[in-house]
Amino acid sequence: MDADVHQFHMYCSTQHKNTHAPHHHPLIHHRTTTTSKNTTTTSKNTTTNNKNNLAAFVKTLGRQRINRMFTQLRKVAQHPLLVRALVTDATLDTIITTAARRRVFGPDAREPVVREELSTYNDAQLDMLAKTHPTLFPTVALDPSVYEDSGKVAVLKTLLPRLKREGSRPLIFSQWTSVLDLLEVVLQGMGLTYVRLDGSTAVADRMELVDRFNAQDSGIFAFLLSTRAGGQGLNLTGADTVVIHDVDFNPSVDRQAEDRCHRIGQTRPVRVYRLVTQGTVDWGIYEQAQHKTRYTCVGGYVGVCCGGLWCVYVCVLVNAHW
Repeated sequence: MDADVHQFHMYCSTQHKNTHAPHHHPLIHHRTTTTSKNTTTTSKNTTTNNKNNLAAFVKTLGRQRINRMFTQLRKVAQHPLLVRALVTDATLDTIITTAARRRVFGPDAREPVVREELSTYNDAQLDMLAKTHPTLFPTVALDPSVYEDSGKVAVLKTLLPRLKREGSRPLIFSQWTSVLDLLEVVLQGMGLTYVRLDGSTAVADRMELVDRFNAQDSGIFAFLLSTRAGGQGLNLTGADTVVIHDVDFNPSVDRQAEDRCHRIGQTRPVRVYRLVTQGTVDWGIYEQAQHKTRYTCVGGYVGVCCGGLWCVYVCVLVNAHW
């Protein structure tokens, strides 16, 4: 994590302490009303100070740099391999030199072009490149265990085997295809069968994947989907569980994804799990999305009646692994 990102993370952490981050169940939000004039004045002053601090911070660093840092913080909240931290600068230089000399990216890809390309790669992408060309990069490949070094993956390694034992099948959504790449490695390591659909999947292939998954005798356990591509007009009633790996600012996007299970033909209650990394920008995004939705709290969970079937929403708070 570079200095700018670290500075921004410290700022977010400071502001987070001034918010109502819960110490109770994450889905039961309590609202406290006070009639104290002094308390109200203090609260207003704190809000004003926070806004002024934020404005000064944005002015100092610039909005574009803030957006870039925020994106980096979102990535590390999902999985540490989505940034480059394990592959050193010296190793990266070696990869660039070798890739340019051996024309890995084509006969016209000289070193400046290769450097520009590989400088944007994260640890996972460099690892996959090394494993695609093992003879060129024999010492670059990462240990497979690093793919499990994520709070959200740790939750999935507990949740998915339980779902399989119960006879349930999940749809696993992520906004990033790079996260789907990581999840493929994890599912393969767990010996779980799956299919995948994202924006690059040909339209003609989409219905074939859906039919294979929904078939009565389907041996496919999980369906990996990108949130926006998988949230458009698909009927996936073969699943009864939805896992939202990373929540969207816009709750309607996640709801469209969840609705893939709520189509005509669904005969089982549907469970929806949202994975949220506590103490990170992930939690802030989840809070903003919750402000835009209205659910009914039932027994510590959030429940909604969907076409006569009960849908249970569970927020899983995840500890960051960094």
